[in-house]
Amino acid sequence: MKLQLLIATSFASIVTNQYHNLFDQTLSFKKNTHHSELIKQETKITTLSTGKKQKWHVYTHPSFSKYSLRIKEDVSLCDSSVKQIAGYLDTDDDDHFFFWFFESRSKPETDPLVLWLNGGPGCSSLTGLLMELGPCRPTTGGADTVNNPYSWNNNANVIFLDQPVNVGFSYTEGKSPTNSDDAGQDVYAFLQLFVQTYPKYKNLPFHVTGESYAGHYIPAIGKVIIDSNLKLSTGAVGLNLTSLAIGNGLTDPLVQYEYYPDMAADTKYGPILDEAVIEGMRAKYSTCANLINACYQYKTPFTCVPGSFYCNSAFIQPFQSTGLNIYDIRKKCDPSNPLCYDILNDIEAYLNRPEIQEQLGVDVQYEGCKRDINMNFLLAGDWMRPYVEYIPEILESGVRVLIYAGDADFICNWIGNKAWTLALEWEGSEGFNNAEDWQWKSKITGKDAGEFRMFGNFAFLRVYEAGHMVPYDQISLIEEALQQRSILERHFSAFDNVFSIFDSELKKRLDYFDQLDRPLVIRKEDGKKSRKHRRAIAKKLRKEKPSIPARTDSQHSITITDLEKSVDSDSESLEHLSQSSEQFVNPEFESDQDTEKSSDTDFGSTMSDSLASGKMAPDSKDKVDLDSLSMIEKLTLSSPSLLEKIE
Repeated sequence: MKLQLLIATSFASIVTNQYHNLFDQTLSFKKNTHHSELIKQETKITTLSTGKKQKWHVYTHPSFSKYSLRIKEDVSLCDSSVKQIAGYLDTDDDDHFFFWFFESRSKPETDPLVLWLNGGPGCSSLTGLLMELGPCRPTTGGADTVNNPYSWNNNANVIFLDQPVNVGFSYTEGKSPTNSDDAGQDVYAFLQLFVQTYPKYKNLPFHVTGESYAGHYIPAIGKVIIDSNLKLSTGAVGLNLTSLAIGNGLTDPLVQYEYYPDMAADTKYGPILDEAVIEGMRAKYSTCANLINACYQYKTPFTCVPGSFYCNSAFIQPFQSTGLNIYDIRKKCDPSNPLCYDILNDIEAYLNRPEIQEQLGVDVQYEGCKRDINMNFLLAGDWMRPYVEYIPEILESGVRVLIYAGDADFICNWIGNKAWTLALEWEGSEGFNNAEDWQWKSKITGKDAGEFRMFGNFAFLRVYEAGHMVPYDQISLIEEALQQRSILERHFSAFDNVFSIFDSELKKRLDYFDQLDRPLVIRKEDGKKSRKHRRAIAKKLRKEKPSIPARTDSQHSITITDLEKSVDSDSESLEHLSQSSEQFVNPEFESDQDTEKSSDTDFGSTMSDSLASGKMAPDSKDKVDLDSLSMIEKLTLSSPSLLEKIE
């Protein structure tokens, strides 16, 4: 059954001319200020929605002159027992990123600092706040909120950031970013201004967490932080990045897409699709893999968009006929709700109440997910890009990485996520692949709660009886465990070791126990090996002993001729793509046939540049015959509605 995404009609007007003039004055730069000094300005800004005065503090820093932090410290929503900060990261490009911060309920001076990001792309992190791991949840209809006793801020200081711009309460008068690397730069600037504005959080262990398309965002953010820490600009501070945690993420599409048929055929919850449909999906993986490989090699919209359309049509669309919740196969999807969860309607109702927006200092119509942002990222080629390439460098820096997945999720399922962790080429890959899978047992219920494997500073966790949003499901799974925090909160309750989720007695049974309490620092020995071509098309994941060997370099390379031959050999798939591209389904959204035009993407100009230069990418050394590109062009431009978007 096809999902329908509800779309709000438009943004409310953001500010008046008087606001612009006054706000520009507050951002004026004091040239005589020392580079290490933080400038604090206070002003009053009139909001259009209420006509009342809003009191802001605006912070700027010479090292980040393009950015400023505009904050409110008088927020008392959701959890009035803790300090809260809400506000915006403002940029010279007229981009405004909303954030909401909650201090720890326990020891804010020593508890870690956590950044949470939802995915999409185009979905608000306030969904995570109010549905999953924040200090409150909305009542039915969104009239009020109730306390969440299992909130992550029981033991951590938590930031919820709406990014990229135009997501949730964030807004812009300019163009939205269309790739995760650019989004990562904005997040880094926000973090710098935040910890320098509030220096008591500066040296705390810092963890970047999120789910779904955050499997793209988080590696990009981690790389920016690590690279920036090595070459700090004047006045910038090193961020104490301790771990990354990605839940049910999309990180390595080349490996993950192969396992949709396995998830549809063999789960503990029973088969999802008919055997004939599943075999049809398997038959299409070769073409899908070739298209994704082209994206991995050249990383241009021209080479990445075809794989997004073809692979999602081949592997996601068959699920829609089941009527099941694509985020939790144990449940039916309510056709009246775009993303299958009634609580999302309650969240939108709550956040659009005038008195709530006044306290937060916002004047934006809140939507949980924005389809235009999603489409912009897709048409820019970001969807299939290999952000997994950043993970080895992150691990080598000593940062711990946890990949976790609820086993009832289809869209970013645990089988595909485990497969890419096994296929990952890093210095500890042999140890990780040879490690055993251990059962994690709840001490309260005595029941198995999941299974994990780990080696060095890398771990994978499968969470039983949980869907795409693990923090949402895990709280309500075990009735008798009312006092138990969710698995992920337990993971963050002792942040000196990101793997504290695992029982200490199990740690002692691991022969590499000594490595768990100190970072694993890796030295590169072979600089000749190219990570760009390192990916493996994984073999079928075995239940008892998964083994996913890496390919040789000759298997990594794909030429335009190979790509065209592959597509030519599957004319049925090409015809299917041509017919179905207007009804394309992706992991966070479903679009109608009458999709809106997207003027923000620069996909068309990038494609024209590639064609004109005779190259697939500006940095590619391989010239290609323009005629050989026609098949890819046909794949990409098979839909009239898509042509309208590009033009």
